[in-house]
Order: sequence, then C-alpha cells, then structure tokens
Amino acid sequence: MAVISRGQITIVDLADGKSINLYLGSNVATTQIFNKENSSYVPNWTLSPFLVITPEVYVTGVDTNQVSRLKGVPTWKINGSTTLSTYGATAATTSPYALTIKNNMTSVNQLQVECEVVYVDPDTTTETKAKTNISYTKSENAGQLICAIAFAPLGTVFKNGAATTLKAHCDMWRGSTIDNTNVTYKWFKLGSGT
Repeated sequence: MAVISRGQITIVDLADGKSINLYLGSNVATTQIFNKENSSYVPNWTLSPFLVITPEVYVTGVDTNQVSRLKGVPTWKINGSTTLSTYGATAATTSPYALTIKNNMTSVNQLQVECEVVYVDPDTTTETKAKTNISYTKSENAGQLICAIAFAPLGTVFKNGAATTLKAHCDMWRGSTIDNTNVTYKWFKLGSGT
C-alpha cells in the first residue's frame, strides 16, 4: 500500500509553575567540639541560645521568605526519627517554625536534620512539597588539640537578591576554647579549575 500522507505532531508540555527552594538556617556552625580532657561541648547546646534551625522558603519572583505560606507545620526528622524529644528538640507550631535542640551530641557523632514542608501558592492554591536537610558533626579532641572551624554565619546561598554579600568566619579552637592569641588567617578563593 502506498503512503498517502505524512505528518508530524509535536507535543509540548509547558510548565509555568514556580520554583520552590527550601533552606535551613542555623544559628551556630555545623560542627560541635567535644573536649575529652574536661568533658565539655562547644558550642554547648544545653545553654541559651541552644541550637536553632529555621526553615526558609523562597519562590521564583518573590524576594522574601515565604515560610508563612506553608500548609501546616513542617515535618521534622532527626537521624530518620520523628521522635524529636530523643534529641531534646522541640518544633515551633507557628511561623517561622524553628526547631530548637537543647541536647548536645552525647550519644551520636552526627545529627542529620530533615525538614519537609508543603508550600501553597497564593494565586493558584497549588500545593508543592519541598524537603531539605542539614548535618551537624561532632568532633572529639583528646585535649588541647588545635582545630580551625570555618562557617558562614549569614548562610551559604544568595536568596533571591535578599542578600548582596555573604561572609565566611573562622575560629581557631585550642581544646574547648577559642584562641585569638597571635592568630592570623589567610583566605583563598578557589578558582574555576585553575
């Protein structure tokens, strides 16, 4: 049989949905030092200001944190468990929905904190799930070990132009205290493969 006609059909799936980005902000560095010499933790999460982890939701086209547009409270997990009290943690039930941890890492060497939210678009009422995590690691020293801990106190992400700069900070720890005696820092920027 002869071909009578030929044609082509193109199917295009256009998606004009918004991009949702979920970040977890931390009030302290992601390393906790345990000094075996004097059995101390730095920072000590059992003392104020504790460890506070705050979710931040950013949406395409909006410059500000949209955490108030969440459907209900976030679902938090620590090391895979929703039993937050095991780690001395409590989750706020109102915006900004911070998770506060008041126990040190006495029985674990790492805390994997996971947050899952449902964002509700104010224009379309579309619900979108987002999930992210942050890890905290315990570093044990045998005593007066010297350790440099670098962190970014304002976060590591430029969020929809809300921040024009980010900064890095470093402390030199001798045992469980910061040592500023005759300490100088030299910073380097990693180039693009060169």
